[in-house]
Amino acid sequence: MTLRKLFEVENTFGLTIESMLNSLEKKMITFHDRKSVIYSYDLVDCSLLGSYSGIAGFVSQTHVNRDGRVFICEKNNLFELDFHDFLPKLMLQSTMERVFILNDDYCVAYTASLFPLKRTNTLISIKKLDVLYFWESLASIVVSNPDWIILCEKKRIEKIDLSTKNMVWIFELEGEMMTPRQFIQTNNDVLITFERFQDELTTKSEYSIVGIDLHTGQLLFRSTGYTCSELQYSKAKDILYGLDKQEFICINPNTGGVENKRIVPLLFQKNLFGQKILLENKIYFSTSVQEVGCFNVQTEDLDFLIQLDMNEKPQEEKAILVTPIVSDDRMYIIDSRNVLTVYEMKN
Repeated sequence: MTLRKLFEVENTFGLTIESMLNSLEKKMITFHDRKSVIYSYDLVDCSLLGSYSGIAGFVSQTHVNRDGRVFICEKNNLFELDFHDFLPKLMLQSTMERVFILNDDYCVAYTASLFPLKRTNTLISIKKLDVLYFWESLASIVVSNPDWIILCEKKRIEKIDLSTKNMVWIFELEGEMMTPRQFIQTNNDVLITFERFQDELTTKSEYSIVGIDLHTGQLLFRSTGYTCSELQYSKAKDILYGLDKQEFICINPNTGGVENKRIVPLLFQKNLFGQKILLENKIYFSTSVQEVGCFNVQTEDLDFLIQLDMNEKPQEEKAILVTPIVSDDRMYIIDSRNVLTVYEMKN
């Protein structure tokens, strides 16, 4: 596998993994820069489709949903970008201080204070712009559904019924604080998350994988002894994959049992960096030394591991790669400098 650099776009702030994947469907990417200017680029030839610099305040988020609609957050205002005249249209002006997009379906408006440390939150439907739930705590929504949400604060997990506004169940996690802590909802309504335990002598961390019944909040399993703190879930196969350092594991999400485990020699002492992405049967990842890789879960081996040189100028800040995303024989990489680089992939 070889990579040929096609083009790069600088100052791509606000690009989340979800937005990037949604953008690839439409062959167009929208983001904001440091000065809150909104840009849209064609991902085929990198041509500029439009820009807008008329938002007075600081743009904190740009989100592209699964239908290609673009939402912009500025302080307590939520805009939608109209591509006919490339102008943001005000959708919501919250009475709270800030608003952010949670996902394609919801946004959260909140007001926070440091003394005392507290936060007032409202969950708002993007489709109808109605308030669905109100809570006063530092808890954040980690899983959402049209009928319920899962809140997590420190080691406490709560399920909230959005129709009754009542708490359905509470689950207390063990171990130490984890930030971030991954949550996965499986096909069989099992909530998967992690607990971290640190050895006082070696300071090494060990993780437990926890399975919780989403309906009852009951513990289904707690599997201990893992070194990874991130898993990729395949809905098609109902299986959890883990790729960390030189180990690949397959875990049953209903029992927590290990179904397969093997060593990947080429990843020995590699520090896998950023969020890994599972696309079809391949896990894409980057390392801390500017490498991008692809692990094939069917062959249980690396398809490729390629060294990149992202710093063409010696005086540049050293780029740390974030998750590579692959679509239609192209690889899209966002690095720590907020530069999006597009490569053509050839076997």
